[in-house]
Amino acid sequence: MLHFDGSNGSTTFTDEVGHVWTPLGSPSISTARSKFGGASGLFSGNAAIRTTYHSDFDLLSGAFTIKCFVYHTGAGDHRIFTLGGSVTAGNATTGYHLLLQVDNGSRLLLTLSNGTSSPIAMNSGGALVPLNAWSWVAASVDAGAANLYLNGTRVAQRISPAIVRPSGDPIPCIGRITSQGAGNDWLGNIDEFQIMKGAAEYSGSSITVPTAPFVYP
Repeated sequence: MLHFDGSNGSTTFTDEVGHVWTPLGSPSISTARSKFGGASGLFSGNAAIRTTYHSDFDLLSGAFTIKCFVYHTGAGDHRIFTLGGSVTAGNATTGYHLLLQVDNGSRLLLTLSNGTSSPIAMNSGGALVPLNAWSWVAASVDAGAANLYLNGTRVAQRISPAIVRPSGDPIPCIGRITSQGAGNDWLGNIDEFQIMKGAAEYSGSSITVPTAPFVYP
């Protein structure tokens, strides 16, 4: 869990669980904009943070939830969070595990590995991620369903998704697919980022948007 709190311009990204996140490019803490806590992570288009493999991020073997607030400042295909592989493609060995992003049509997109070159892809359709405003995004996944939420409304669902974990370990990265480079890095801010392994927290058609910082545990 990252609150993205701290002093303006800091390049230290504190994880409540203790994972160490390394800057790629020029991410920083910014006090110019935040959802909670007076600061957020600023990702200027050539900026991301990554950490090393840990079982906490090995999500595809069971239920999980990913949630955060995002502030998108420019149209384009931009990554929010990825569990990448050693190549930027879907496959059963070296491919990515998961992509959460905004596509070039401003739709929220969740991609999950099924072990093939045509992974499971869900998008928000006509529900678009606005520019220059905070949006809450969440992905809640288990064997029964994959649910994608934007600002409290379920915008996509896949029943009984045939998820397959690639044999290669996932590389966690906020703002980028590590194997790709900076071409589609997140553009804007991210605040209150949390992963819950072992639980699909949400399943309804509408859910409550958080009104306070996330609490660990």
